[in-house]
Amino acid sequence: MRPALLKMSGRRRLTRPRVHARALTPIANPGNRRGIPPRPAGARHGEVLGARLTGEQGSAILRSMIIADGLAVIDPDTIVATGSSVEVILLRELP
Repeated sequence: MRPALLKMSGRRRLTRPRVHARALTPIANPGNRRGIPPRPAGARHGEVLGARLTGEQGSAILRSMIIADGLAVIDPDTIVATGSSVEVILLRELP
């Protein structure tokens, strides 16, 4: 829905930007879903962002989604080690 609305309004970029971030803590993705809401940390080292979980990740916990700056793209049943690179779909502009 969002890409269609953006295209109708004349926007050229229809998808959210993706960046690579360094995992600041281990990030586990149990089960068969493909994304976890981490919060890319505001601290940058050059162009490198850090990513960590925002807190509890249950289906009824909205706070994690509200404070998240992005969504990590992590394969199912995977644990990303601290310091590893992870792809992040940005949800908002970062300072």
